[in-house]
This record gives sequence, structure tokens and C-alpha cells, in this order.
Amino acid sequence: MFQVSLVHRAILIALASLTSLIPSLLADSPQNQFYQAYYLENERGDYTAAADLYSGALKGRGLGPRLKAETKARLARCREELACTDFARLMPPTVLAYVEMNRPGERIGSLIDQLGLLRDRNAEPGDAPGRLEISPAILDALLGMRGAAVAITGFDPRAQQPTGVGVFHPGDMELVRGLIETALPVATEQVQSVGGFPTYEIEGVLVTLTARLVVVGTSEGEIEGVIDRLQSDDAESLATNPDMNDVLEARDSALLFFCVNPKPLMPLLNAAFMAGASQDRGLAIVQALVDLQSLQSLTGRFDISDQGVLFDVTLRLDEGHRNLIYNFLRRPAIDPATLRTIPAGAAGFLTMALNEAPERYGKLSLDTDEPAIVTALDIGREIFANINGIAVCALPPDGSSSGPIPDIAAIITVNDPAKSQALWCQILGIASMAGGAFTMDGVSDDVEGFPVQSYQFAEAGLTVHFATADHTLVIATTETALAQTLATHTGDDSILEDEAFEHALARLTPSTTIAAAAHPARCAEIAKPFMSSGDIAEMEPVTDLMTETVAAFFLTHSNQELTVAAALTGLPDISEFVAAKIAEERGREMRRAKYSQAVHQGDWDEALQLLDEQRDAGPDKAKLLRKKFDLLAVHKHDTKAAAAVAQEMFELMHDHANSLNNFAWALLTEDKYRGEFNTVALEFSRRSNEITKHENWAYLDTLALAEFETGNADRAIELQEQALKICQKTSKGSVPALEKTLARFQAADRTE
Repeated sequence: MFQVSLVHRAILIALASLTSLIPSLLADSPQNQFYQAYYLENERGDYTAAADLYSGALKGRGLGPRLKAETKARLARCREELACTDFARLMPPTVLAYVEMNRPGERIGSLIDQLGLLRDRNAEPGDAPGRLEISPAILDALLGMRGAAVAITGFDPRAQQPTGVGVFHPGDMELVRGLIETALPVATEQVQSVGGFPTYEIEGVLVTLTARLVVVGTSEGEIEGVIDRLQSDDAESLATNPDMNDVLEARDSALLFFCVNPKPLMPLLNAAFMAGASQDRGLAIVQALVDLQSLQSLTGRFDISDQGVLFDVTLRLDEGHRNLIYNFLRRPAIDPATLRTIPAGAAGFLTMALNEAPERYGKLSLDTDEPAIVTALDIGREIFANINGIAVCALPPDGSSSGPIPDIAAIITVNDPAKSQALWCQILGIASMAGGAFTMDGVSDDVEGFPVQSYQFAEAGLTVHFATADHTLVIATTETALAQTLATHTGDDSILEDEAFEHALARLTPSTTIAAAAHPARCAEIAKPFMSSGDIAEMEPVTDLMTETVAAFFLTHSNQELTVAAALTGLPDISEFVAAKIAEERGREMRRAKYSQAVHQGDWDEALQLLDEQRDAGPDKAKLLRKKFDLLAVHKHDTKAAAAVAQEMFELMHDHANSLNNFAWALLTEDKYRGEFNTVALEFSRRSNEITKHENWAYLDTLALAEFETGNADRAIELQEQALKICQKTSKGSVPALEKTLARFQAADRTE
């Protein structure tokens, strides 16, 4: 009994141990490795871990033929995905030009999200009523591609076309890849496979389908090179070319990147210039000025980030280059001291440097008893030595200014403010006398604790204010602009503390030589005094959305790089605005349909009511008033009511000569108006000719007819003769018609 129980216990222990090993054995089984890899590949996008598991599954035993084939295919897909993390790794080491696009769906999704148009992936449709929201599924379906790249490697003179290779990664756009795989065998000729992958030929261009890529090349060798680099981490490529390291680093994962590499063409270009220089000394001079051998690359980027939209183009030269034109155009970097004098809240500014700012300014000499003497040479010294930086800014109105003159200030930072003050005061004084002032001394005043000289330009209705604060000169069109600018010297915030310009100014570098930025909403405030009430009403809903939007431009010029960049930051949330506009247009379409039905049925009262519901139609108001006028004049024969509507039209068209003339001509010539509105036509026509100063023969012809139809034949003849004289000089083809009309007027006058 004792021995039997020992045997039973040993068997039970062995069974328990075996049972505990089963889960771990199953976990390491090839099938389980496949399913884990499948999850990591498709749900997590972890291609490295998935590739390791697929590889492990293939080394094990127990995979059926079908599962083994799928495991091999998915392993190839993962390896291609890893190789495609940088398209430059797939391109030839030497290229003439390279273009790359990265993850457009993500970038465009970011843009749509900033505009407030992208629905949260976890939100349900209809969770945000009153807003227009685009489903992320649309981006996944239409813009889910991983990216594409094209490399130009040469030029085929016989075919007269460039040579090279391109790759396209459809990413999540499986439908697109499926269409390609379906269409190629049907519409093209399959040729010998390249690298073991099916290949097709389309008009001399080869297309190869790998596990994940569509590779297009002008030759079999170009495609083989891509496949070799796809399958080997050690192969030479554009990414390993040491001469292209700095160029490729500039990509910064941008949505769109391009570069032109002139180095491979340099021997050919130099030979061409040398041959041409022997015949033309001008070419030799050009070669010396531009130093073609030093051209390293031309690159460009377009990107969409969380901060907005960026575009830049950069020209790079070799270190120690001798490009004289490049150096000649170079300006010093912008002095931060100049930016610190631009008031916060500015609508826009432009700033640049003229001369290097010294590390420490010289001693101020403003309080000396002796006035600074200005000589003719000081004008040149001011521009080429004394001025460090210039900034011009426009400020939105704060309600304290009166008149149409906008608040604009020019800010100049200088080394010697005393010399500059004397020079600029004399320039402004002489200019003011030329503009109608009686003295060149101006008027002395005090603003923000700083002495100010004001110079009147009577003929222009403008007063220019001038002040000096430390090493800064301020010239302003209004006292308000002057006070706000001077206040930056007494502690008020400058543009550097303005949150609206924060992202734009963050793009300034130590080599930026010119910068400009504009805040559209603030610029609109400056424009309002010059706009009609209708234009303002139409503009305000848009500008109200752009409280943080800034457009900026930068020019950066260092020893070896010249970059032109533009950025749009603080994009507005337009979802509710767009949704409201869509709803408004939908309502307008419904009213149009009802209006058409009412007109068709002859229900003029219903038609008039529908038109009245659209009176605040913005740019369509003139068309609606014309429809209402026709309903009243033609269909209801209500002359009095129609004339009242015509008066509204007159006020709306008051400054639009062509619209005034066209309506007057219609009233005079179209039978449906029965000659009942000739007086109205006369008023419209007279205004159109006032605007054009009686110099447009067609408008004079209309006015002559209006005068004739209202009983003033003599005036009609006079105007028609004037129209005829102008027409004979400008539009001889219309002379017979005008002569016929003049004869009719004269005949009627004789009869009377």
C-alpha cells in the first residue's frame, strides 16, 4: 500500500507539472506567435516586434502551408514598412532632384482639426449640433497613404525625358492598392519580374509591385536598386550620402519636401561656361560672380503642424564660397532692440536691418548745448553707417484718433541719435514747407514724457510727428501712433509680448534679415473707415474668427544659406461659421424654389413676401431688389411702390457707374416698363455720368435718351453730340447707331 501510494503521488506530480507547462508551450507555439504578430502589426503598428514574432513562427514547426505562406508575406510587409520609415533609404546615392511626401492624411487631418472641422474619433455623429464636422474615417479612406518619393537621376537625350525612380506607399488605402493590382494586369503588359516581384510596362515605364510598395522606374536597374536597398540595411543610398546629410536633415518630417542637387551637373556646367567664356567675356564675368561650383543645393518644404502652415525655400552654398552676388545682397540680422519698439497690439509690421548693431551703443549726445551739424555726407552716413534697423508698423484705431489717417509709425534705431535727430528734423522741415507749411521748425510738444516735433503737410491734410527716445527715432502719422510707440520705452508691452505674434516670431533666427507679419482681424479694423457699411457687415463674421491668425514672411541670410519662408499661424475655428453658411445657403435655395413656384403660379404677393425675407442678403441684395422692382412694376403695375424700390437700388448702386447705367438703359428701352420710369432712369443715368465725368460715350448715350424721353430734346441733342465726338475717337464701329439716334432727336425737335 505504501509503495502504491508513492507511485500515485509521483504520477499526480508529473501530471501537474505537465499541465502547468502547457500554457507556456502553447504561448510559444508558431500559431500563437503568428496571431500575436498579426495583432501588433495591424492594431499597434509595431512592425519591429511583429517582424520578430513572424520570423520566430517561421522557425518553429506546426504551421500549415497556407498559414506559413501568409506568415512569409506578412514578414515581408513588416520589413518593407520598417524600410519605408525614411524614403531616402530607398533612393540612389546620387540624384539630381528629389521630392518626398510624408503622411498627407495626418497633416491634412491636423489642418482640418485646427479649423475645427474634424470630429473626435471617440465622438458620435450629432454630438456637436450646429457644427460642421468631418469624420476621421474619410481621411483614413482618402488620405491614408504612407507617402511617396521620386528621385531624378539623369536625363535621356534620345527619349528627351528625365530618368529616375519613384516609390508609392498606399498605407491604409488598401482600396487604392487593390485597384492598382487589378488594373495593371488588365491594362498593361506584364514583363519579366524584377527582384522576384511582378513587373509591368506602361509606355516605356516599368511598374513593380512589392509587398507594400508600388515602384516606378525608367529602367530595370533603377527598380532593382530600390529592391536591393529595401532588403538590405547596409546598402548605399541617398540617406547615406555624406554630401546630402545637411540637406536631408532640413526635411524635418515635412508634408512635402524637395531638393535639387546641382553637384553632379557641375563638371558639365563648368565645361559649358568655359567654352562659352572663351567666346563671350560676359559669361566669364557671370561665372566669377555666382561661383557655380559652390552651389550645394536648393530645397523647399511645405508643412502643416499644430501651429499652422509653413512654406520655405532654401539655397545652400559651400563653406568658403565666393558667390559675390550672394554676399552683395546680404543684410545684417534684425536687431531685437528694433522689435522691442513695436507696440503690442499692432496690426502688422515690417522690419529689417541696414547695418550691424554695435554690442554697446555710444554715449548719448542729445542734451548737449551745441546743435548737431548736418552735412551732405551725413545723408550717406545715416543710411550706410548710422541706422541699425528700421521697422514700420500699423496700429488698429483705439478711438482717440480722428480723421481717415491710419495710425502708422516708422521706427529707426541708430548709433548717434543726436546726429539723426538733426538730419531727420531738417528733412521733415523742408518737406513740410514744400507741402504748404510756413516754417520748417514744426511745432514742439510733449508726448509720454518725450519731446516731440510735429510737421504739417497742409495740402495732404497730414501732420507728421517726430520724437527721439534713447537710440530710437519715431516718425508717426498720428499722435496716437507716436504715443503707443513711445510707451514701449516706459514699460508697455512690445510685439515680443504679443501672444498673437508668438508663434510667428518664434521662427526668427539669428540670421533673419527681413521679417513682416500681419494680423488680418486688426488690419480689418484699420480698413473699416474706408469701407462701406455693407462691406463691413460682410467682412466682420470672417474677421471675428481670426483673432489669433497671423500671416508672416521671413528672409534669412547667413554665410551659406538663404531662406525665404512664409507662415500662417493661429488658424481660426470655422466649423460653426461654415455650418451656418451651409444652413443659410440651404434656406436660400428653399426660398428660391418657393419663389420660382410662386412666380410660375402668378402668386405675386407670395413672391414679394419671399423676397422681403431675404432683404439682408449681402452681395445678392441688388439682385433681389431688381426682382422686387420687376414684380411691382411689371406684374402688379404698382408704379409708386416700384419707384420706392428703385430709390433703394439707387442708394445701393450709388458709386457703381456701370450698374446705374445698365438699369437706366433697361428702363428706357425695354417694353415691359412701358415708359413709366423714365424719370427714374434719368436720375440713375445722371449719377453714372457724374462718376465718369461725362467721358464715357455709352453712358452719355443713355443720358441723352433719358433727357429726350423726359421732354428735354435740346439737352438730349447736346449730350448725343458729345457722345458722338468721344465715340468717333474710341469706338468707330458704334458711330452709325449714335448718328441715327441723333437724327431722331433732331427730327423730333424740329417737329416740336
